[in-house]
Amino acid sequence: MIALPKGDKLERKSEIDWNDLTDRRFIVSEADSGPEIYDYIVKHLADLGRHSYVERHNVGRDNLMSLVAVGQGVTLVSEAVKGARFHGVVYRPIRGTVLPFSALRSVRNDNPALRRFLSLARTLSRSVLSCVLIVAGMPV
Repeated sequence: MIALPKGDKLERKSEIDWNDLTDRRFIVSEADSGPEIYDYIVKHLADLGRHSYVERHNVGRDNLMSLVAVGQGVTLVSEAVKGARFHGVVYRPIRGTVLPFSALRSVRNDNPALRRFLSLARTLSRSVLSCVLIVAGMPV
């Protein structure tokens, strides 16, 4: 998903293409998954033959969304963030885009909730082609 400031011209579109984002300033956090999101943006826009402008900020997600709200840039977020409402920010899906993720676990961690989660993830990864789960030491 792309997080846009409310009132942005792309807000009226139900789905965004990467071509719509080639002239945009992206902002990402230096913390959490920011470096991976930075690499993902650069790769996607480079595949389109465009140079991207990605600014890194030493802030958490809440402050990053505040920067989006005041028009300092746009950022990529997972669909899970849609549940968190940030005043002045709207979310739109990017056509054909799935942010990759991975998970690691120790074989010594016999947490029943984690086992159920991993079982669900394996089931979903088999049924949804765009879902990729890499679990170290375990076939998916």
